[in-house]
Amino acid sequence: MEGIVIREMGLSEQGSVRALFKRCLGPIDLAAFSIAFCDVIKSIKKRQGCCLVAVQGGAVVGTMSLRTFTYGGRRAGLVDAVASDRAVRGRGVAKAMLATAIGWFEARGYPDVYATVDRYNSPSWNMFVHAGFKPYEFPDQVRDFGGRFLKLWADEGHLFGFGTFFLKRSATRAGPAPRASPGALHLLAACTAYSLLWIVVLFRGGGASLDACLAAVVVASSSVVLPEAGHAAMARALGLRTCFKAWSSGFWFMLALGIVGGIYPAYGSTYVAQLDWSYTRNRRETGLVYVVGPIVNAITAVASRLLASLVGTGAWRVVLDMAFTMNLWLAIFNILPIKSAGGMPFDGYKIFTWSKAAWGVLAGSVVGLFIAGYLHLY
Repeated sequence: MEGIVIREMGLSEQGSVRALFKRCLGPIDLAAFSIAFCDVIKSIKKRQGCCLVAVQGGAVVGTMSLRTFTYGGRRAGLVDAVASDRAVRGRGVAKAMLATAIGWFEARGYPDVYATVDRYNSPSWNMFVHAGFKPYEFPDQVRDFGGRFLKLWADEGHLFGFGTFFLKRSATRAGPAPRASPGALHLLAACTAYSLLWIVVLFRGGGASLDACLAAVVVASSSVVLPEAGHAAMARALGLRTCFKAWSSGFWFMLALGIVGGIYPAYGSTYVAQLDWSYTRNRRETGLVYVVGPIVNAITAVASRLLASLVGTGAWRVVLDMAFTMNLWLAIFNILPIKSAGGMPFDGYKIFTWSKAAWGVLAGSVVGLFIAGYLHLY
């Protein structure tokens, strides 16, 4: 880090920070970081925050936003909008800014520091974990903040940052430490939320009979469990450990969107659990693990349609028709080579960055199945 200085930003340097964002961020992250930067400018003017900058040769090459809040007497420091120029990445700039940030909060009497991090952003996730941050899950948030957890979510932009996780670092040992909930509990929560989404869809369409709702629960749960089990099985075959994590803020968004007529399966994802794992450095393994999900959905959709043609009418036909629709739409959704809110990559993005050929074959097959299925060609 020779020649790089970490210090607080002056208000006259706002343009330099915005220029850094434009140089090193994609369009989705640029929008999110710009909103966060506006918030920190307001905090600076109220003496409730600061923006750290890393400066090299007079140019801003790194930035980190810090804000302070009080929720019902509980003080919280929030770290947000961490960015560094591509030319200095790998030189410990973000790590040095985070160490400075922790000292800044502690000097002002904020021992508890929070951040939201996309777990697929391996460099950021690993940096925070090595700095003493631990996963801060929904039960702990409610325990500590009560109903004010929603204000915490809003202040950190977590309401629309599904796919990101809260992390907490505490300089004191007072009170219970954050604890990780079992993966099975996360999977159960995801199945419940996704089932509720489809029950909402049924009510919206006027077809919410008891049989249809029960079918929605069975099919939605299997549509979540089977692809995630496929991810985990492939990871094990590659010698990797995984964990499934539900997206608490995604549940709210998913159900709210379902009520107004949309469908977005923001229930959670399977992650590689090894510390210091990098999705970008291990693109082949990443692609192999996540290609399984859309394949499982596509196979389940085809099997459901073929079985439906054999059972005629009745409750099983309702279940199989619903399984066909859910799984085919999930397959289509998951092959999209894009990133979502918070920068979270879809399975299609992970596959595409590993092998464009593999993505092309899979995407073509899924689209073909989609067209053939709705034309009743199988």
